[in-house]
Amino acid sequence: MADLSADSSSTPGVRSGFVGPLPAAAGSPSHRRSRAAGQITGLFGALAHLALLGLFAALGAWPLVWFNVGSIAVWVAIGWLHSRRHTKAALALGLAELVSHALFATFVLGWASGFHLAIPVATPLYLGRKLRRLGPLTAVAVWGVSFAVLRERPPLVPLAPSVLNLIAFGVALAAFVILGLTLTSIARAADTAEAALAREHLRSEQLVHNMLPAEIANRLKGGESNIADRVDEASVLFADLVGFTAMSARVKPSELVVILSDLFSRFDALAEKHQLEKIKTIGDAYMVASGVPRPRADHVKALADFALDLVELIDGLEPVYGTKLKMRIGINSGVVIAGVIGRAKLAYDMWGDTVNTAARMESHGAEGRIHVTQAVRDRLGAGFEFESRGVIEVKGKGPMQTFFLRARVPEHPSEKKNR
Repeated sequence: MADLSADSSSTPGVRSGFVGPLPAAAGSPSHRRSRAAGQITGLFGALAHLALLGLFAALGAWPLVWFNVGSIAVWVAIGWLHSRRHTKAALALGLAELVSHALFATFVLGWASGFHLAIPVATPLYLGRKLRRLGPLTAVAVWGVSFAVLRERPPLVPLAPSVLNLIAFGVALAAFVILGLTLTSIARAADTAEAALAREHLRSEQLVHNMLPAEIANRLKGGESNIADRVDEASVLFADLVGFTAMSARVKPSELVVILSDLFSRFDALAEKHQLEKIKTIGDAYMVASGVPRPRADHVKALADFALDLVELIDGLEPVYGTKLKMRIGINSGVVIAGVIGRAKLAYDMWGDTVNTAARMESHGAEGRIHVTQAVRDRLGAGFEFESRGVIEVKGKGPMQTFFLRARVPEHPSEKKNR
């Protein structure tokens, strides 16, 4: 899982600094927003220094007037640099202007003017994520030097204490408004990033649970890396669409995918209804299991009910592109090994003789019929109707007694009363 810090930069494209967002991928929406924000910041900085220029001119602080002429040019340049994607240069230039402006204003008007407050407030925010450790150190160092050098130094342009107090109040207010706005922006970006992460986490959870049974997914999340279970009592079903391969030669690939998707979605709904575990699809074949990973005493009956419903579903379908679809279905019960394979693409699968024999029941079956082994017949008992197929030669198994599962045996009314 991706880690999320409180910094807004944890999410791509939401990297924040005082002057403007750090660069995102070129050409992306977040990158375009970053450029726009940088240009707006440059414009805002130029207008703010224009206002300061007027203030200093009114106070007769001409060194600061001329300094702000240069500052206006610097902030115009910062906006231009952002528009040309020279973000690092814009950040460096903006930081240099902020610190030098605060120091020079303190030098000209004296410590009481409060311009030194801009250093510890603005510097860490401006440096942003990559230099967040350097930001506070830089602020402390610069502020410490200014305190030692300028604290007791007389101002170059003396002003009345009331004027200095008003300037100091304005500087402090502006600094902390900027701090509040920036922290609010960071908090909103963090909330957005956390919400996006929560959505992605939910999406990834849904994807994992679509690929793996919930119990297996939870075991993987719990730290198990090698999941392989022996299940002594489980049932396996293979179903294959008869005539689908021939029909696929006459159908566009996009239409073929739509047909299969619709069919398998219906199969999935049936599997969910009977609380079975879909294992996988192989082309136009479908594999489902009962009794894994959750053991259940009625695993054979649940799979038999599913198979009968599946035949009924297929029989009720209209012909597809002139082909009446049929299925061959094979079922077997017994011991299976079930586990997770793969690293990049996880898959829950099953192995063993029981699985192989179920596949043979399907391939040796008949269209529209449910072909089962003696093991299935014995476990189902009298609740279902069977047709003996006799002894047949099964590839890889030799002679086997097999059956066709035909239907459920209706319950006698007296049996329903006794329930």
